[in-house]
Amino acid sequence: EAHDFVDSLNTTTNIKASMMTNNGYSTMHNKGVIIDDCVWVSSVNWTMNAFQNNRECGLYFMDEGVTSFYLSEYMEDWNHDYKSGDTLTLTPVMPAEKGGPVTFTVNGISGSCEWKIFTKDGEESRTTDIPTLTLDSSADLRYVIVKDSNNNTGRYIFEGAIVEEDDDGFDIPVTTVAVASAAGVGILGFIILVLRRILKG
Repeated sequence: EAHDFVDSLNTTTNIKASMMTNNGYSTMHNKGVIIDDCVWVSSVNWTMNAFQNNRECGLYFMDEGVTSFYLSEYMEDWNHDYKSGDTLTLTPVMPAEKGGPVTFTVNGISGSCEWKIFTKDGEESRTTDIPTLTLDSSADLRYVIVKDSNNNTGRYIFEGAIVEEDDDGFDIPVTTVAVASAAGVGILGFIILVLRRILKG
């Protein structure tokens, strides 16, 4: 189930996730956050019960050198385990004004592309001779999936969009992502805010 959830994050949201496997150990109970030149490592569970009732231990560093070390270790694990069904990068150029055109560019390929455009009202298919696509941003866009001639895929999910179970694009397994991911981001933001206020006195 955990692997399925990670796959869902990587294919139905702009959040990227990785599971640690075959790294020489079977159990890891460490939690960490790396933001800019700050790093926090601890045993703290991100729940109100943990902060109020548990005897937890953690360290918070504000140092570029220390953060760089933790980041390099993190990225080594990440690059070892990260997997995603998508191999193409789909980059949008958002309109300067609301309702204007949004242009998508696919990096790393040339030639024609097949596109699936998902809006609130349904699904649309298009083919382009070049790896770009321009859409009307006022069309209540949800997400866009692209496939090249070698069956490589990429996607972009608009903020606030929900991917439905039957929106499988080019026969790519897609499942609904639980709201828990958004809750986790909210808890993380709250923790960082509290830490910054404590450190500033």
